[in-house]
Amino acid sequence: MKATMRDAEPAADLAAKPLLLSIEESAAQLRIGRSRMFDLIRRGEVLSVKVGGSRRIPYDSLRAYVGRLVAEQSSCPDDEARAV
Repeated sequence: MKATMRDAEPAADLAAKPLLLSIEESAAQLRIGRSRMFDLIRRGEVLSVKVGGSRRIPYDSLRAYVGRLVAEQSSCPDDEARAV
């Protein structure tokens, strides 16, 4: 099968966005500490997988978590008014 430019695009995306992140990388993406990241995993708010002896966070799991936060907070405008 002949490779085309279309086939090369997903490879470029993978280089820019790794599929799995370490705990530290995930915490840095969310601008939180390691302990808070472990709390999110423990509570099931962020998914994680084991790769060998290392715990990794799927990139899409972080995006889904942030999406849920935005959806929850945008659906409760009263909470935002009280915070100001």
